[in-house]
Amino acid sequence: GRNNTKDRLNRLNIPIDPRCVFCLTHDESVTHLFFECDFSYSIWAATSAYLLGYIPTSTPFFDYWQFNQQNLLMDTFISIFSWCIWKERNAHVFGKPARHFGGTCRSITHFFSSLTGQTSSAPFRLSLPPCSVQPAESQGSTNASPER
Repeated sequence: GRNNTKDRLNRLNIPIDPRCVFCLTHDESVTHLFFECDFSYSIWAATSAYLLGYIPTSTPFFDYWQFNQQNLLMDTFISIFSWCIWKERNAHVFGKPARHFGGTCRSITHFFSSLTGQTSSAPFRLSLPPCSVQPAESQGSTNASPER
């Protein structure tokens, strides 16, 4: 099936605010939601570094995924990452309790570890790599978005 992102719903003549629920600055599309949004990117950077080893934060998520398509651990990680981002997005859209940055990171690491048996020897820290991006509606004062 297709993800009913806001851009798709608008193309189907369903009136809905097209902005991304995480950043409120860009229109929501599959590309933006999973590959371009600062919120998703921050989660990608933190969890991939923790679970898969050091991945430079300058490596765009999509490019890294394209390069590692034959890697079973990476495929598993991408599937879990995408599912957790989609669930978090839906929690925001449908007014359900949202986990935000820390909870989404913990969900990804939990599911990945449960499915693969792979864990990191380092304790998970939300500051690895440094990130202060939060969904737009929960932002107070934040620092600059992570460097890419």
